[in-house]
Amino acid sequence: MSSTKVTNGVHENGGLRQRPSAKSKVSTVTDIGRESDKRLDKHTSSVKFTTSRRLVNAKIYCALLSYEFGGPIGVAVMIAIFPPLMYYFWICIWFYDGALVFPNGMGDIIPFFGRMWGHVQSVRTQLTTQCAY
Repeated sequence: MSSTKVTNGVHENGGLRQRPSAKSKVSTVTDIGRESDKRLDKHTSSVKFTTSRRLVNAKIYCALLSYEFGGPIGVAVMIAIFPPLMYYFWICIWFYDGALVFPNGMGDIIPFFGRMWGHVQSVRTQLTTQCAY
């Protein structure tokens, strides 16, 4: 809800959209806001790296370079783990009525994965026979 009027797709205050403040229903455009809009339109960073504030800027720079999800290694692990995990959840829902199944011991780990793969194969063969011409 803007307090400015829009005519032909352009706001009357120079093209800047604003929210009304809590004190009044009318907003004003400040010089700082105009500078911020110009900077955002150029997609440049507001961080200035000067030698006088090297430690603070180094922390800001490191914060800018921080990765989400553990960086490339974390994303690679998620790419590798999520598809089998979704198959596991699907098998648990479809074949075990939503119960999470686990190997019965250390000796059952390889047969467990064989049973999981067997569930996927059984559905695949059913689908291929039903969809055959």
